[in-house]
Amino acid sequence: MADKTLHLSDLPVRFNIEPGVEVDLEKSKKLPNPNGSLSGKVKGVVGIRFPLSGDFKARVDMFYIPCLPFAVRPKKIGAAGWMQAGAKIGAGFTATGEFEESYKIPPSGEYIPIEVLPIVIAGVPVAELDAGIYMDGTVDVGGEGKFDAQFKLDAEHRSEFDFECEGKGCNFNSYTQPVPSTTSEAVQLSGKVHVKPAVYTALQLDFDVDAFTARAGPKPYLYGEISGCIAGAAQQSSMAATTVQQSNALTADLDWGLTLRAEVLAFNKMLGARDINLLHNVDPVTKRQHLLFKDLIHSTGLVPVLESEYQPRVGMPAAYKMKMPTCYPYTDPVQYRVQWTGAATASNNAGTAVATNTRSTPPRGALAVLPTMRESASSSAATPGNAGACTFQAGVASCWGDPIKNTILNLSWPAAGTYSLTVTPVGDKHGRGFPDRSQQVNVTVQ
Repeated sequence: MADKTLHLSDLPVRFNIEPGVEVDLEKSKKLPNPNGSLSGKVKGVVGIRFPLSGDFKARVDMFYIPCLPFAVRPKKIGAAGWMQAGAKIGAGFTATGEFEESYKIPPSGEYIPIEVLPIVIAGVPVAELDAGIYMDGTVDVGGEGKFDAQFKLDAEHRSEFDFECEGKGCNFNSYTQPVPSTTSEAVQLSGKVHVKPAVYTALQLDFDVDAFTARAGPKPYLYGEISGCIAGAAQQSSMAATTVQQSNALTADLDWGLTLRAEVLAFNKMLGARDINLLHNVDPVTKRQHLLFKDLIHSTGLVPVLESEYQPRVGMPAAYKMKMPTCYPYTDPVQYRVQWTGAATASNNAGTAVATNTRSTPPRGALAVLPTMRESASSSAATPGNAGACTFQAGVASCWGDPIKNTILNLSWPAAGTYSLTVTPVGDKHGRGFPDRSQQVNVTVQ
């Protein structure tokens, strides 16, 4: 009557499926706001499909009594292999104001059966091991402004892992960190919209239906954000003529996060769970890792504003102010590359970015900028203490600055003449890398 252990291994489990869900976004509501209330209206649909494929070798250890073949109970369940998981998002909707909604998909979790593996002792089937896919998660959709948006985003990633679960919990023996392949596009947008699906897709193994269940798989999420703006501004100063600036921007930004999760249950009651965060180098505020940035229309909102209020003279430092234009959609500190000719000496004795004192008013006939675009469009509001600091080499400087404030750089030329000064935004603290959108001016030194 003593228990013996039966070990079954290399039980093949393969799958290639593409389940999907459609979310109806029609909402009209008021959202709380410290300064009052914001109304939001949205109408449209988000469709998400989840292509899944995998190849695993399952294993099970169970106790049995030889003279009582049906007196069996599970000891351990596990599997080793790979899973290719993806998300295909297609959204089309119109919105005004601000909205933010979270939808659960599927409504109460979904199980998709794959295979039934019989367990045989002495030629007698005594139990079964069911293999399937368990899915559970959310999709968050939000935005601000007034727009008619089309949003597409695809991403796939492959995870390799080995897990084993018993009554006390689960262990991971190995895992790899995948890198997703991505595409994104958008049209007809003035404002900001983001879509964030976060779905747990797990290989689930059930001993005798639901007597003992082990499941494990990746829980990735994508944060896709698209920002659009058309704006104009006039700057007036007692030291120079009034200048009119117009900017436009349509940019796509994609972040992601990834955990590997394992759970063990008995008769659908959770016995234990374990999560491993597979990404390191994440944003300290959002806990996301930057994945992709695209400028969709050769945006002038990525071209920096460069100004000086004084005529430069030989041997006298002239202060140059640089910042990003009105339609620039992010608030993370920006890295500028500054280049000049004429052997000028550079300094940055202010040490920090300073606020602009010029007054801005929209020129006649220009489109007004969205009032909340600059404050909330960034996925990270943290500003490191070194914002505004520069490092120097001959003829070039690298400066970090708050994009909505002026970063000051002083240049002193040793001889009269006409020289060039070029400012290029290289990237930002969030990890975005910008295309070449330089601003170059000619400098006449007297």
